[in-house]
Formats: sequence, C-alpha cells, structure tokens
Amino acid sequence: MIKKIINKIRKNFFVAVISKNPKLQIIFNSVIMLALTIFLIFTFISYKTLKDSYNNETNMYQNGYLTSAYANKINEDIWSIRLYALYSVNDYMNMKDKIDEYEKDVEENINKYTTLHDLTNEEKDLVVQLKESNKKYLNRLNELLGKLKESKTITNDEKKEIMDLGDRRIELSKEMLNYSDQYIKSLSDKNEIIKEITLRTIIAINFAMILLFSLMMFVVTKIIKKMDYYAFHNCVTDLPNKNYVLNTLVKEIPKINTYSILISLDMDNFKAVNDTLGHISGDEFLKQAGRRFKKVMHIQDYICHNGGDEFLFLIKSVKNKDEAEVMLRQILNVFKKPFNIYGKNVDYVTASLGVAVIPKDGNNFETLYKRADDAMYESKRIGKHVYSFYNDAINVGIYEDTIKKKAIEDGIKNGEFKVFYQPKISKNGEVLGAEALVRWIKEGNKIIPPSEFIDFAEREGLIKYIGESVIIEVCKNVSNWIDKGYKNFKVAVNLSTEQLIDSKLCDNLLKIIKRFKVPFEYIEFEVTETTIVKNFDEAVNNINKIRANGIKISLDDFGTGYSSLNYLKNMPIDIIKIDKSFVDDITSNEASVVMINTIISLSHYFGYEVVAEGVEEIEQIKYLKSLGCDIFQGYYYGKPMEDTNFENEFLKLHNIN
Repeated sequence: MIKKIINKIRKNFFVAVISKNPKLQIIFNSVIMLALTIFLIFTFISYKTLKDSYNNETNMYQNGYLTSAYANKINEDIWSIRLYALYSVNDYMNMKDKIDEYEKDVEENINKYTTLHDLTNEEKDLVVQLKESNKKYLNRLNELLGKLKESKTITNDEKKEIMDLGDRRIELSKEMLNYSDQYIKSLSDKNEIIKEITLRTIIAINFAMILLFSLMMFVVTKIIKKMDYYAFHNCVTDLPNKNYVLNTLVKEIPKINTYSILISLDMDNFKAVNDTLGHISGDEFLKQAGRRFKKVMHIQDYICHNGGDEFLFLIKSVKNKDEAEVMLRQILNVFKKPFNIYGKNVDYVTASLGVAVIPKDGNNFETLYKRADDAMYESKRIGKHVYSFYNDAINVGIYEDTIKKKAIEDGIKNGEFKVFYQPKISKNGEVLGAEALVRWIKEGNKIIPPSEFIDFAEREGLIKYIGESVIIEVCKNVSNWIDKGYKNFKVAVNLSTEQLIDSKLCDNLLKIIKRFKVPFEYIEFEVTETTIVKNFDEAVNNINKIRANGIKISLDDFGTGYSSLNYLKNMPIDIIKIDKSFVDDITSNEASVVMINTIISLSHYFGYEVVAEGVEEIEQIKYLKSLGCDIFQGYYYGKPMEDTNFENEFLKLHNIN
C-alpha cells in the first residue's frame, strides 16, 4: 500500500512541480522518509510495549504464585510459631542448654514419647514445640524422663511469666497471620492494578497509533489529491496547465467537427511588471488576469495557463468568424481596465492574440497550436494588442522576422550600430550640444533608419543591448571632446521603455558614465511621454534617481501621446520637446500655432525649457522665436552626422549666426 502511495505521489507531484526543482526533490523525499520513520518508530514502540507487558504479566504471575506459596508456608508454620512461643524466649531464660539435654534424652527412650503424648492431653501447663520431628519438653516430664537439675527446672512463677509471654507471642502470630493475608491480598490487588494499568496503556498506545496512522493516511490522501490537482493546474492562476492540455485537449480537438477556434495569447510588456514591481506582483497580475479570462469563457470553452504570460483558449461556443471576433475583442478588453496590484495601478500590459480555426487550419492539436502561435507573433509584429487569424502569408512574415532578429543580434556583436549627432541650437544661436541618434550601418555602408528596427528590437527584447552600446559610444566621444578642451555642451541620449522602468538598467547607465569619467552635466536623457504615463510610478522613481546625479531629463514628442495637464504638473522633467508634426505647418495652420503657444506657455509656467524638433525653414524658426521657444533642432541647422563632423562643424564654432 505504501509503495502504491509513493508511486502515486511521484507520478503526479513530480510531474507538476518537484521534477523541475532539485531542492524540492530533497525536501519531498525527506518528508516522506520522516513520515515513514515516525510510523516505524511508533510501530516498534507498540511492539515493545506489548512484549514488555507480556513479560511483566508473566513475571507477576510467577511472583504471585511464589508469593502465594510463601504465604501458604507462613500459614502452615504459624501454628508452629504459636507452639514455639515458649521456645522463642530462649534469649530471655537462657534455656537452650536445658532443651538440648532433654531433647537428647527423648531420642534415647522411645517409651517416653507415649507418656509425653498422654501428658500433653492431660496437662495444660506443659508447653511443647514440634519442629522437624524433634520433641522438646519441660517441668513435669522431669518426673518421668529423668530428674533435672534444679538450675534447669522452670518454676511455677517462671512458668506463668513464660505462659504470659507465650500468649503475647500467640497474639502477635495472629497479627502476623492477618498481615500475611493482607500482604497476599495486597500483592494480588497490586497485580490486578498493574495489569489494569498495563492494559490501559496498551489500549491507549494502540489507539494513538491507529489515530496517528489514520491522520497520516488522511493527510497523505489530501496531499495526493492536491498533487493530482496541481499536476494538471497552474499553481499561480489555478487554471489548467500544459499537462492538462496534453492530456485533455490533445484528445478533445480531433473530435471537433464544428467551427471552433484555438487562441494563443501572449502578454505585451508583462516583463516590466516583474522587473519593476517584483515577481510576487507579477504572480498577482497573472491571478487577476486569469479570473478575468474565466468570466469571459462559456461552460463549453477551455482556458489553460501554459506558464509565464502565455495562455491558451479553446473556444467551442462560437459558430462563425463574427462570433469568434466578438470573443477575441472581449479577451483583449480584459486589459482595458487597469489592474490594481498591491495598491499600484498597472495599465501598460496588453495582449497579442493568434487564432487558428478548427477544422480549417487543422484537426490535431500540434498543428493548430503552432499555427495559433504563429498568428500571435504576427499580432506582435504588426503592433501588439491585436488579434490575427492564421493564414499562409504569416509564415513568410515569421521567416522574415527570424532573419531580421538574427541580423540585429549579429549587428550588436559586430558593432554595426553607430551614433550620429544632430545639433541643438539656442534662440541666440549658441551650440548647446546634440541629440545622439542611432543608425544601423550594414555592409556597403547602407544606413538603416531607426524606424525600421527600433520597434522590432523593443518587441524582441534587444533594445537594451542597442541602448547600452549607444551610451558607451557617447561617453567615449564626450570624454574625448572634454579632453580636447570643449566645454559647456550636452549630449541627449534616448532611453527606451525597458531602460527607463528597469532600475537595474538605470543603475547600469550611471555606472557607464562614471566609468568613462564623464561629468553628469554633459549628459541628458530623453524619454517619451507614453513611456512615462504608462509606467508612471516606476518611471518617476528612476527619473528622480537620474536627476539626483545632475542629469537633465527631456520629454520627447510632447503632444503626440495622451498625457494630461495633471501628468505634466507631476512629471520630474526639465525640458519639453515639441513634436515635429506641430512644427511642420506652423506657418499655415492656426490650430498648430495655438497648440505650440499653449505648450510653450505651460512649459515656462512649470519651469521647463522648450525645444522645437524638425525645424527646416527660417520662417518656422522666426515664428517659434516669437512664441518664446528656447532651443531648436532640425535639418535647418544640420542633419544627424558622425562624431567627427559634429566636432568640426559645431563644437569648434560654439556660435551660429
């Protein structure tokens, strides 16, 4: 039975959890061995107790028998004690010599025994002790058995005294008899009590053993049931897991012959939750998402949590594509309302969905799951937080993305990402510095603009490596320019969402700057308003850390996101950059003029400097200056250029008229 239990435990629990965690294997084996050890110890104790009890009872019985025999011997001898009372006063009368002498005479004359017998019946004052066939006699036997010396004869007075003493001895013997009876009874009672106590102890121990064993079996049964459950359910969300999929959906899908869909869901930006709030908060987010998913499902639908931020849905409640799209939108809307995670609102996580139609896209789980997964990656490729139905063209896009990802990874290793500098000029014509812009230089000096790889790199988790290479190159150049004597300039570096909300990455940026011994006032970081608003608490914390070191923060592309005046008031920033889309038609669109004028006025009210991006014409510059714009950046002053060109054309001039 125990072997079956262990096999059951190993079969289910190890599949669910322990087989993936060596530490849990050790703990699990230790618990099982401890439980079995305790059981064996108590079994041994019970056996030992029963054995000791048997031995004790046997000894008691034997002792009781011997005691009874001894008591019977006392009963037999008690009368001898009574008759021997006078003889017992030998010490008192010092008569041992007399008795020995008469005893000798009795043995020599057999006829005297008869007379002794007669005298015993007739004379009351004769005292005789019968012991071991010896006859002891005194007084009147003197006349028949031979004259004793006077010194050895007991007188009448002495006889009375001896008889009184004998009476007292007899009374004492009666007490001894009573005591022996009580002693025997006491021994008997004690034996019974001990037997009773022993029996109760045995019963109690065995009852405790039965209770303990029952409790152990109850607990083990509960554990087995729990392990059975979690062998097929995710421990975080309590939803069916991949084992459930393999054991249930694999068998269920081939039976489906009506319109159904298999959905592969992968969360967007979920990593930021773990990185900024911690894995406990990440687990809580998954729990809440799982509960929301279940509310969308119908009774005939399945939802599985494959692990991490991946979920799988088998929807059998839809009859056509229109109903399927309604269900898909409901799943996406799960992320519309912010998640409250331990008092913090998380509203930046979305989901990308891929859909495979049953039976059109396949009739077995493996094929359908792969196609749903391919469609999900297509959703991520085209912009996230959307759903995509599988089609043959998706495979082409997936192949292209695979090639592109490999090319970016190789480009990072080979140093193909170069930093270009676009100058920033004050309203007085002074060169204030530049914005560092990354370009991908492939073989043949082919320049690939950021629009073709930045978003993809962010989606594939490669942006942090590109960002690190950029800050390293910037620090090298700035350090070199400082050594050459150039002063009072700043280089602005763009921070990705991942860099901004991950405190470790922020710390790493500061370490790199220190490593190259670049004063913090020569560096400026640019962030987008969308990044700050979607990750407000984490972004603000890291921005404050950066600003505490003397580095200024610039808010890029202001007006293109959804920041409110309330956000603007609370943002820990120093500079606001007006997006190029407002600058382009400032000379022809009155609405753009009003918008720019409002942005500049609000910025100055909050104490921020204002930079206008994308200036290409002198008329634009004049208009912006009239509205109070502080800094200008655009093709009018210069396109992004390599470090040597920026040094020669701008740092050496210091002033542009």
